[in-house]
Amino acid sequence: MEAGAAVNAARTSDGRTALHVAAAAGSLELCTLIAGQEGVEVDKREALGHDPQTALQLAVVHGSEALVSLLLDAGADPDVTDAKQAGPLHAAAARGQDALVKLMLDAGANPNALNADQESPLLLAAKADSEASVRVLVEGGAEVDAKLSGGDTVLHKMAAAESAPMVQLLLAAGADPHAPNTAGLVPSLVTNSEQIAEMLEGGDVVEALSIGKKKDPAAAGG
Repeated sequence: MEAGAAVNAARTSDGRTALHVAAAAGSLELCTLIAGQEGVEVDKREALGHDPQTALQLAVVHGSEALVSLLLDAGADPDVTDAKQAGPLHAAAARGQDALVKLMLDAGANPNALNADQESPLLLAAKADSEASVRVLVEGGAEVDAKLSGGDTVLHKMAAAESAPMVQLLLAAGADPHAPNTAGLVPSLVTNSEQIAEMLEGGDVVEALSIGKKKDPAAAGG
């Protein structure tokens, strides 16, 4: 009990425990040593600050797969959230850290959790132009047609942002180009790009949907 209390003690200067300090510094060696001590509280938040973080939240910033994996194996909660209701999965997706995204999903993180701005990890990965993270999220259970702010789907958001590669990738993942938002607008009506509008209205949809899928030999021959 005394050992646990000592390892979980927070510094008066910044409210951080030894594990917080090690995670913030990106030190795998120190985190390994501290996380292995009896009684350590892996999910303990910093004691000071407007948005106290856990060691896992601090570690994601460094992008170290080994460090994040260590903390998750030690029992860190992959769905812990900050003041804006964003979790480590949101942070990893926003940085395009596909390896960390997969680690979070494998640890049970909710792929469809929304932050305070009604942003999903899938939307953040798409905004970051991280095709790898988008693919990992879709494979991990992210709903491509989930409703976000204004009733938009990620496809609406990427069409409005005029990101043709992401629009094509989302279509390939099964996104519905006919899904209306709260205003009744489908994705093709929120973009200023003729290319994207044509893709969404059917011009390139069939081709896009074939990405990553085996073609039917009979269809190819016909």
